[in-house]
Amino acid sequence: MILERLLAPMGLETFFAEHHDRAPFHLKGVSDFRDWLSFDALDRIIATQGLRHPQFRLARDSQIVPPGQYAIPSLSWGHGSVRDFAKPDSVFKLMADGITIVMDDCELLHPPLAEVSRQLQLELVANVPVHVFCTPAGTQAFRPHFDIHNVFLVQFEGSKYWRIHEHAIDRPLRTQPCDPNGCPAGELLFEGLVEAGDVLYIPRGTVHYAEARDEPSLHGSFSSTPFSWQEVLRNALKNFDDPWLDQPVDVDWRGEIPLSDEDDEAFDEMLERFAESDGAASAFDRLARVWLKRRLPLGAQLRDAEVRLDATTQLRRRPGIVHRIEGSTVMFTRFEVDLGAHAPVVAASTPFAAGTLGVELATELLNKGLLEVVS
Repeated sequence: MILERLLAPMGLETFFAEHHDRAPFHLKGVSDFRDWLSFDALDRIIATQGLRHPQFRLARDSQIVPPGQYAIPSLSWGHGSVRDFAKPDSVFKLMADGITIVMDDCELLHPPLAEVSRQLQLELVANVPVHVFCTPAGTQAFRPHFDIHNVFLVQFEGSKYWRIHEHAIDRPLRTQPCDPNGCPAGELLFEGLVEAGDVLYIPRGTVHYAEARDEPSLHGSFSSTPFSWQEVLRNALKNFDDPWLDQPVDVDWRGEIPLSDEDDEAFDEMLERFAESDGAASAFDRLARVWLKRRLPLGAQLRDAEVRLDATTQLRRRPGIVHRIEGSTVMFTRFEVDLGAHAPVVAASTPFAAGTLGVELATELLNKGLLEVVS
């Protein structure tokens, strides 16, 4: 488990009981995380991946560098053109001048981070984008600010001096982001140097900022936002279908006039009807389905697409694929497939022969990315 590696000195039980979505912590010398990302790997990504704004940004002191200073405004590509491709030589020159590199959703660019992100999604039951920051020595990229997500900050290489202050907003929602210009810092909760191999946990709402001092810094922010009761209630109300709600309501536009007893009773009745519905259970189910459909498929599907299955071909469910089996139906990425009596075969992680499902169904699940061929 990725969480076990991140939390090895602390343990999962202590993390969830005392820190998750609550309080920051700093763990020193957890692991060598350069297998996830290193300066050399980042160098190759910048030089060869064709990075584009706004996924790729440059910043200093909370100011974003205009793409015109480092990107190609328009580039002919096939039968059309694309915009804002970063020029590697310009990026490296700006970094030498003290500019920080910010790469959002780096799991889409670097396979090792994609695998870590996918595993954390399963363990935290949340979306886990990975944002990468590379800061030159003696510089600061952002002013004090807070995030609307919880962050596992993993120091890949170099070091950075961090300060974390009390919550500006306790557990801010997705609709309550920090002002782009930053925010005041309250009581200091943590101050210290985060070095290569360290893990720093920053709960949503806590004000934080950092500077690279004597050496450059490369870290990744593995971010997760828990679902909130507000999202559950919004979803439930949106889908609450009761003819009683279509009754007219008189809203007096002239000013603050107390509600009548009849209005109070009507509102109470609405709440009772809502409480008696299956709104919460349905909302949880809908949110889970939306989350599943937004997961990216795993790789290696082109390789398996060339395979012609027969009844003896050995298959298994792809390790790490985000999926849900409900009765006889399996849900993954944007697909829902009825497995009939074969659901237990797919639910297990052990290999099985294609003939167990039937070659036609096995081929369908292979082509859609749920299964893979066992070599």
